[in-house]
Amino acid sequence: MLIRSVRKSILSSLIGIEVERGSIRLDATMEELEMDDVQGLTTAERQATVRHLLQARSGIYHPALAESKAMTEAKPFRGSQAPGSIWHYNNWDFNALGTIYEQATGRSVYDGVMIDVASRIGMQDPVVPDPMDRCVRWRIPDRALPVPQHSDSAEARQR
Repeated sequence: MLIRSVRKSILSSLIGIEVERGSIRLDATMEELEMDDVQGLTTAERQATVRHLLQARSGIYHPALAESKAMTEAKPFRGSQAPGSIWHYNNWDFNALGTIYEQATGRSVYDGVMIDVASRIGMQDPVVPDPMDRCVRWRIPDRALPVPQHSDSAEARQR
């Protein structure tokens, strides 16, 4: 089953768990986290915080994996908005959060879902594809992005 944008809620939950544990700070900037992208982040983009990413208010409008044509066309011009200034549905923000999660915890988003979500809510036989498999399927020729798309499909059997 494709969970599409529900992955954003699940990823937000994982980030919240790590904020509680103290391994991720909501006010940590992209600069502090040493986040970057193929096109590089501007000085202003480096000031976007984890909170901005969670709120889809980063002001970072890079190409992102799993964007539809309509999403790409609706994206503001790069540098047109300061971090925190406007909301804009943006896959880059959530793809970056997956990378931040993996760097902070040393485990994949997949493992985080299994350990901190699926097992705790009683999911049985959960199946979430390996995120690297998803990454390969979403790879765009001549647009290699270091911020991967994390899986947007999952299955489970209820008790």
